Amino acid sequence: MTISNWIAIISVSAVILGWFINSYLARRNNTVNTRIKYRVETLKKVLGIYLFIQKNSVPLKKSEFIPMLEMARGDLQLFGKKKEVFLMEKFIKSIERNDVSETNKYLYKLVELSFNNLRKELRLKNIKINI
Repeated sequence: MTISNWIAIISVSAVILGWFINSYLARRNNTVNTRIKYRVETLKKVLGIYLFIQKNSVPLKKSEFIPMLEMARGDLQLFGKKKEVFLMEKFIKSIERNDVSETNKYLYKLVELSFNNLRKELRLKNIKINI
C-alpha cells in the first residue's frame, strides 16, 4: 500500500467517525430539548394550580380544579424529579385532610422547587420567587 492509500483510509475513517459522533450528539440534544419541553408543560400545570388557588377562595368547590390537579399530578409523576413528586403527594394528602396551612406550605415548596429545577436544567441562575 502506498502512502496515498493510507491517507484515503484515514480520511474516510475520520469522516465516518465524525458522522457517528455528530449523530450521537444530535440525538442527545433532541432528547434534552424534548425533556425540557415536557418539563415546561408540567411546570405550567403546577403553576396553574397555584394561580387557581390564589384566585378562588374555595378551589375544591370548583368543578375544574380536580381535573387540573389530576393532570398536574400525572405529568409530574412522569416528568418530575423525585422531590417534586414527593411534594405533590404531600400537597394532595394535605388537601384530603383539609389542612390549609400544610396545603399552602407544600404548594409553595413545590412551585419554588419546580421553578428552580427547571432554571437549573436551562443553566440559568436560581432566583428567589415571590409566591
